Amino acid sequence: MNTIKLFWKIIKKNKTGILIYSGIMVAMMLVMTGQNADEQKKEYNKVDISFAVIDRDNSDLSEAIVDYLKTDNKLCEIEDDIKVIRNELFYRNVYYVLVIPENYEDDILSGKKVKLENYKVKASSYGYYMDMMVQDYIGTFMIYKKAGYDKNLCFEKTSETISKKVEVSMLNKDNSGNVRISHIFYHLMAYIMVALVLQSVGPVLVIINQKEMVKRINSSSTRFIKKNIEYTCASVVVCLIIWLILNIIGNIMFADELFVNERIYYGINSLCLTFISFSIVYLCGNLIKKSSVIGPVTNVISLGMSFLGGIFVPLNMFGKGMRQFAKVFPVYWYTKVNDMIAGKSVISHAQTLNIAKYMGVELLYAAVLFIVTLLIVKKIQNGE
Repeated sequence: MNTIKLFWKIIKKNKTGILIYSGIMVAMMLVMTGQNADEQKKEYNKVDISFAVIDRDNSDLSEAIVDYLKTDNKLCEIEDDIKVIRNELFYRNVYYVLVIPENYEDDILSGKKVKLENYKVKASSYGYYMDMMVQDYIGTFMIYKKAGYDKNLCFEKTSETISKKVEVSMLNKDNSGNVRISHIFYHLMAYIMVALVLQSVGPVLVIINQKEMVKRINSSSTRFIKKNIEYTCASVVVCLIIWLILNIIGNIMFADELFVNERIYYGINSLCLTFISFSIVYLCGNLIKKSSVIGPVTNVISLGMSFLGGIFVPLNMFGKGMRQFAKVFPVYWYTKVNDMIAGKSVISHAQTLNIAKYMGVELLYAAVLFIVTLLIVKKIQNGE
């Protein structure tokens, strides 16, 4: 029996299912890319929190606290009445009400511990944020007081300290502070590629390796090596078709965003991923006995490698131990290359060497996995 014809005959028979699954996965990829892009557009903006202060002390310290709270928030005037306070909170006219008792400054300066009373909207983060601001000011003021400074100098030093701002920088972002949409697309390709290859080629290999089919093939004059070469070539062709389609989609969608270097390196890196996917499906297709098992196996492998390889969770969020563990998975190296490529119109010689090294690791994974599969298949067939 001609193994090449058999392979394509099974593909043709299952083409409807393959096309439907492929369409669903590609659509899912585009939706996930769009959702991630929308999330990137949601930048952090400072919110002015509406608050009120019931100042029963009217001291320098109480005024200083109010001035600090007003810096980035909106001060509202309300009556010193519990019913009024509750109504204002209920209707969200204010989110936080601070009550400063009489003789508060004198008690603080004399060393007494005085707890400020406050009211806030339940389950609202605004109230807890305002609590932190109050505690920061008082805590800083007390540090300078205990250090021996007089009251006026304490106010001056406290204002100077709390006015300092922390500079925030974004990790793995372009100049606009957002992850490029094309980068998200090629990141997600790792998940989609593995899933598509397993679902397209996996069932075919499972059918071919059924006992009755193996007996029919072995009854012919086709040798073991020739048979596996033919299966390998046919499987690789299907994998390359999937790779080509996904890259065409990416290049069309992000024609205005991708630099020439990005197109080339993304294409080569995803090609390395294609060979990894082929090796995985070749192993699974030769070990799994029932086509119905391919679906669950696809989910476990594609999702597992995506979560542990930095696709769904960025690598810069991994701890040191987790990062070392992630290196076991070939998708980790695919992700590393993608992160190095993203948004770069020019790639330095040192970066090129690192990219080549990481791609080499990917291909090494693919080669080792493929050789191991051939040895396993040989041993199984010899045992039979």
